[in-house]
Amino acid sequence: MAILISICLAGSVAVAQNDGLWEESPLDEPFHKPEKKDDCPDPGYVAEPVFALIVGMAEADSCGVWDQQDLLDFQVELGRVSQFPLDLIQEFSRQRPSPEDLVAWPGVPVRAVWSVTLPEPLDKPLPYSILGYNPGSLRTSATLRMAEVYVGDAAGQGGDGAFAVTEAYLYRLEDGYLELDVDGWLDRLLGKRLDDAASLGFVHAREEGRRVAVAVSIGRKGRKIYGEFDFCRDKILANGRDGASLLSAFARELIMVGVDDPVTRAWPAP
Repeated sequence: MAILISICLAGSVAVAQNDGLWEESPLDEPFHKPEKKDDCPDPGYVAEPVFALIVGMAEADSCGVWDQQDLLDFQVELGRVSQFPLDLIQEFSRQRPSPEDLVAWPGVPVRAVWSVTLPEPLDKPLPYSILGYNPGSLRTSATLRMAEVYVGDAAGQGGDGAFAVTEAYLYRLEDGYLELDVDGWLDRLLGKRLDDAASLGFVHAREEGRRVAVAVSIGRKGRKIYGEFDFCRDKILANGRDGASLLSAFARELIMVGVDDPVTRAWPAP
């Protein structure tokens, strides 16, 4: 699906039904009942401090550089403890794109670049559970860079499903790697329900006023994988719902602009 698509920042984007949208696979195959969406009184609430910082800075279109102490102070200010190892982050920043950043994502209106610097590559248990299990390790490079695009409104349909979101922000991983390495015993237990996944990027938006987020990933053999995240309840959703699948496919279309080999991009050689 690596075709160039046009986006109108203030308008809506339609997704054609025949673009292979239903090849998207959830992080696990759906066999749980859908999560209820009425147990979060504030639809805009973001529980995790790191995500709250990303969403807040993007929506304000504000730039900045934060060191480890800044991040620790921010979580104290919010009154919530981050699930991420803030004590390992040396620097976290949002800056305007350089000419090189614009060339790297041709034809796409990049408006900011996020960077994370760690003292060394990270290999830690994933700080979230999936289906009640800790699925394995979260592995990242020592530096990560993500390009940010403001999409605005987006809508599309495929199969028997549809999605419609507003205030959509899309992020593409430009440098570094971020992988979920599933533990062998869980891989054998769940089979195709849970695969190793490497991040290509993610999207967050509002759906009927509620903030939603979908990670766009790829398996070692090219399987298209997505994972939906609930900002309010701070958890990975295990439903594989149609709207999340379509939103993932829409985001993947844009993320793949200018990318010839997404597997090599996401799974660099050791």
